[in-house]
Amino acid sequence: MRVLIQADMEGVAHITDAHQVLPFWVDYWETGRTYLTEEVTAAALGLQAGGISDVVVDDQHLGGPKNLLSERLPESVSLPGPDVIYRQLEERAFDAVFQLARHSRWGTNDGFMAHTQLPGISVALDGQPITESHISAWRAGVPVLGITGDDRLAAQLDGGLVGTPFLAVKRSRGLTETYPIEGDRAGSLASIRDFATRCAQDWRARTSPLPPPSFTLSAHLAPELAEQLVGHHGFALANHGIVAARCEGWWRDAEPAMQAATGIVARPFFETMRSLNLTSPERLGEIDAATLERARDLYTSWLYRPETIWDE
Repeated sequence: MRVLIQADMEGVAHITDAHQVLPFWVDYWETGRTYLTEEVTAAALGLQAGGISDVVVDDQHLGGPKNLLSERLPESVSLPGPDVIYRQLEERAFDAVFQLARHSRWGTNDGFMAHTQLPGISVALDGQPITESHISAWRAGVPVLGITGDDRLAAQLDGGLVGTPFLAVKRSRGLTETYPIEGDRAGSLASIRDFATRCAQDWRARTSPLPPPSFTLSAHLAPELAEQLVGHHGFALANHGIVAARCEGWWRDAEPAMQAATGIVARPFFETMRSLNLTSPERLGEIDAATLERARDLYTSWLYRPETIWDE
């Protein structure tokens, strides 16, 4: 049985500050990557203990796989690049997925670093806002064995994800305020490993959370960006700052529309990243202080701007 771990970073138990999640700060290099690698390792070992023979990791944070310390992963775990994973998802190359370190959707102002793909965009299916967990599940089209992450995500696992086993590893009280449920990292890792083992053993109880055969995908974003999407990938203006596209399947219609919507929001994000050498803590230290501070201000103001969305 081949299982894909779909790993994010904001929902790691002992990551409690944005500085640990973004490569503009030394905390990301010193602690964030280590904590993520430890949780991926715990989940992988747990899945294997539960009988999963082939474990593959998809490092989904910031396009991965640089967030993980690959040399510290078990030798039995494979870490392909994102392009390989993306193709294999479309080809239905996995038997099931396990989602790790997930977070709540954009607009959840009491959820740590809440967003959907990127800050500044909310996505809905037939008018119901969805999370990244939904998107990742629909891309895979196979059973979701279990999900770990921020406690604020639990109530948002609706639709096809209802009933999916969920392990909250942290409690959030705001966009910047979160606490691990287990006081020490060893306890958090043990909980994740045990949870993954149970999920692997109970895989026959899981079904594939597929979207409806026909549905409307909506994106709510800045009005000037929404207008640029009109006429592309079936998008039409539905309301001020909201575009919608009628879809007849995830990979055929929804995925191209999703890529277009997130791509237009991501443009300043990735332009800033490409302008800086963020490949190591040493390179980070070589960046001009004023330039680095501007980049940091861009991201923190973007991530931590409270939103109330889908209120027409």
